Amino acid sequence: MSRSQPSNRIPNPSERWLEWNGQNGNFVYYDKDAQQRRSVLLPFTFWWLEEMKAIGGFDSKGKCRIYSNEIRDTQTDAFVVKSFNSGTLAEGLYKDIKKDVEANDGYYVASVYVAFKREGSDSFMLGNIRFKRAALAAWLDFTKKHGKDIEEKAVTVTGYTEATTGRVTYRVPKFEVTETTAAAQSAALALDGELQAYLTAYLKRTVAERADVERDVPQDITAADIPF
Repeated sequence: MSRSQPSNRIPNPSERWLEWNGQNGNFVYYDKDAQQRRSVLLPFTFWWLEEMKAIGGFDSKGKCRIYSNEIRDTQTDAFVVKSFNSGTLAEGLYKDIKKDVEANDGYYVASVYVAFKREGSDSFMLGNIRFKRAALAAWLDFTKKHGKDIEEKAVTVTGYTEATTGRVTYRVPKFEVTETTAAAQSAALALDGELQAYLTAYLKRTVAERADVERDVPQDITAADIPF
């Protein structure tokens, strides 16, 4: 990188990274400025823009977050899975590294880019929702059932259902397709244009460079979040 040949790195335009908290049955995000976790009340409505795939988790040995590059196709695109303190944990197609990922307390996630309204405002922001495990299964079932409606309308998480594994009770998000407006559709399309410009530049980088970009995502993931 130099003044005549500047870096082609474009920061991820998402303003907020949300995760489903299966213990409390709501979304949470890490407020980097305040350095604390915040909750998002339900119902929560969003407009789907793009879905990528990634690896997340908590490295119990290194006591830190696991992360990877984002990909579009698990059949053709390779992951580089890293831990903040343990370095590279696995590399390759998901089918080939799945056992190594799970052995290191990692898991597959859907990285869903969305538009949603700012609190107390009609303006929109670009964000990312990461679904894992039980929440991921619910999301995949929902998208399989509703298909095109997700691309053309809005999605609302209206609440949750409870499930039990052994002695552990956890909460799974309930999704509904909801109607949208021309103004909301226009705002979502504008943000998608910004997102696609970022993804085009992002996917031109090497797999290792893409993984390093994900290191900067402001998430506060602890071991307590892992089961569901």
